[in-house]
Amino acid sequence: MILIPELRQYVTDTDEALPEVNFSKVVVVKEELAKFLSGVRVTDNQIMIAVMPDARTTGNDVDALKLRNSLGFFFLEKTDYSATRQDEWLDVFERTQATALKFFNKVLDDSIDGPCGFVRDLVVSNISINPESNLLGCNGWSVELSFDTSV
Repeated sequence: MILIPELRQYVTDTDEALPEVNFSKVVVVKEELAKFLSGVRVTDNQIMIAVMPDARTTGNDVDALKLRNSLGFFFLEKTDYSATRQDEWLDVFERTQATALKFFNKVLDDSIDGPCGFVRDLVVSNISINPESNLLGCNGWSVELSFDTSV
């Protein structure tokens, strides 16, 4: 299972590695994400939020048992819709997509020789990158990752 101190350290290290990110936070569940986003201001842009992983068992017997941890990262900007035209709207997604792709490449690099243990257990076939629209006035991209860790 991904331990909370490891996740918090990875978020801190990632925040420092991505200069586009001005603010980062770890939240427990997606419902807490909504509560947090309601207080975000345009001046906080860009933000990175990690949602704590859930874990399910994989394997056919006790000797092969692993935990599949699913973890989401959000790269968002608060958007002032009253002052946003279509081109500016797309610019939000362009900027946050660039950050999400930098993060994606960092995760791939870290899975090969990074300092954080759980990232080495990345399940490459389960990566998903999706646009996120109007999450309480925030827009951008999410990156969903899976890691198979020892029990």
